[in-house]
Amino acid sequence: MDHHLLVDGTLKSDESSVNSLSDFSWKAKIKGRRDISVLFAFDLEEMELVCSKCFPENMLDSTSYESFITENRITKGIIVADKGFPESAAHEQFVEHPDLHYLNPIKRNSKFIERHHMLDFTGILPGDESITYRKEKCEGLDKWLYSFRDSSKAAAEEQDWLRMAKKNGTYDLDVLKKKQRTFGTIVLECDLDIPPEVAYKAYSKRWEIEIVMRFYKSACNFDETRVHDDYSVIGSEFCDFLAAVLTFRLLKTFGQAGLLERYTYKKLLSILVRAKKARLDQGDWQLIRINPSHTVILQTLGLLPKPKEPPKKKRGRPKGSKNQPKSLKEKSEQPVVKRRPGRPKGSKNRPKPTGQS
Repeated sequence: MDHHLLVDGTLKSDESSVNSLSDFSWKAKIKGRRDISVLFAFDLEEMELVCSKCFPENMLDSTSYESFITENRITKGIIVADKGFPESAAHEQFVEHPDLHYLNPIKRNSKFIERHHMLDFTGILPGDESITYRKEKCEGLDKWLYSFRDSSKAAAEEQDWLRMAKKNGTYDLDVLKKKQRTFGTIVLECDLDIPPEVAYKAYSKRWEIEIVMRFYKSACNFDETRVHDDYSVIGSEFCDFLAAVLTFRLLKTFGQAGLLERYTYKKLLSILVRAKKARLDQGDWQLIRINPSHTVILQTLGLLPKPKEPPKKKRGRPKGSKNQPKSLKEKSEQPVVKRRPGRPKGSKNRPKPTGQS
């Protein structure tokens, strides 16, 4: 219940003609290549991948959704997905497991929106004055609807629509008025009765899965399979999954140490690669000489012991100091010698005798 699972999929190039996973989809036909589909579950609180599974590319996300939940034994938490993973595709799993819940958007042409007047917003979202919302319970169903309208996103969508209408010569006032009601809006469905601001914040965090996909394809360079038969694809994908888990554990560690604010992930990895130890004459292993700033990074990550800080100096004169003030008793014991008036005998600055120049 305390964890949000972000579920999404990505495509990987697979031009093999001997496995059952590689196939054409409507996207792949445009690109002219075969792909496989890989679904992921990402734990938002732990910032870590939980599971993944390969599916044929010509299989819809909604078709593989229930299989993904069943085979990976996902029985607790709140699944936050996009429009490609509707609740109806895995309805039996949500009914069978009471601790498993969902939060996902519905299509803008859904009948629920018009039936419950979800575009007639009733309040301003706490914490954000630019977002209005409405919350309604579906009649006869254990489901709540949450609608939101972001005024800044609405303005951006309207600007994009006007630009395309001008470019294509398709401007129509009636169409614009109809579109203006949906610009910047999103309607979420959930089987939990939660505050609207909690629902909006939970779904807005779903974009973290897009970062996962970007790192998976770019940083880890896992954008194609490079193998042929089914078992090789599955085994290769398992290795890629483990590498992605290590990547996000490193990112989490770097983030907790505050290093990502000053360095990129690539730069930190290059520093870790340079940190090596050598042993001479059967002695202890010693770190080879590296840049002092790199040493500080290794110490921040706990890979090297931090140097002991010198003890802080206490304020005032140290005990036994020669310049410490004398006690009143010592002062009273010393005799007081009064100085005679005039210059002392043998003084260098005494006046010269008359007649000398």
